[in-house]
Amino acid sequence: MQSFNMMGALGKRVRFDSPEAVPNDGDQSQAFPAVEDVQNADEESNDIPPPATLSYFHSAVVSIQLGQCAATLSSPVIQVHESLLCDNSEFFRAKTKAIWEASATGTIDLSDEDPSIFKIFAHFVYTRKVEFKKGGNPSQPFQNLIKSYILGEKLLAPSFQNAIIKALVKYQAEKDKFPGNDAIKLAYEGTPSNSPLRKLLVDFWAKAAYGGWNHQDLVESAGAEFVQDLIEAFLKKRSRLSKEKRKQWSKNPELYYVEDTLSGGAKA
Repeated sequence: MQSFNMMGALGKRVRFDSPEAVPNDGDQSQAFPAVEDVQNADEESNDIPPPATLSYFHSAVVSIQLGQCAATLSSPVIQVHESLLCDNSEFFRAKTKAIWEASATGTIDLSDEDPSIFKIFAHFVYTRKVEFKKGGNPSQPFQNLIKSYILGEKLLAPSFQNAIIKALVKYQAEKDKFPGNDAIKLAYEGTPSNSPLRKLLVDFWAKAAYGGWNHQDLVESAGAEFVQDLIEAFLKKRSRLSKEKRKQWSKNPELYYVEDTLSGGAKA
């Protein structure tokens, strides 16, 4: 099990996913692999709170057990200042309150969470910036951001969720790409029916989709709920068209004719 101290890493002014940010305890592996290509999605943001001030560092630290790291097969325990966790997450408010009321020094169990995703949240609470890998598979950045949003849903962390939405929109605009079917299915499996993330994904399709997008077997690849939401969005969009344009069937009913080879092409 690898232990990682968030404060030490920040104190040394290194990225907490870099090799030197992880203590060398004998022959143990790194808790987090280095990020080769990082996207900062909030460099010019004016609508989220400022980075952590020194007052936060006077609070106690909380140990958090995470799941297995895919790169190292280790299960890291990271330490984050309690005040930062509680200011950003109702989940951590409840968890830390239970620990102190029990006069315990236990570790909060998030062993079902991917360390590479949780570190995006941990970095955010200290810096108010969203950083994520953008190399490799073109769809992976979208999936990582969506996983981060789902984590924010679990942690009841609205500021983090909103920052992720902003990062999604900014990344989409920069790359001129959209989340694929796998990312959409992931989002729908991890969010409630009224999720703003779902609305964003539906809007991507309803307002920007074109024939070249992969729409084959959409129910199977993206999910029936998404298809239902998409149909509703298309209907709302079509209802805004002019009355004349909506009734093209009146002007051009032949658009709906079957091929007629018997009458020699005579019009109906």
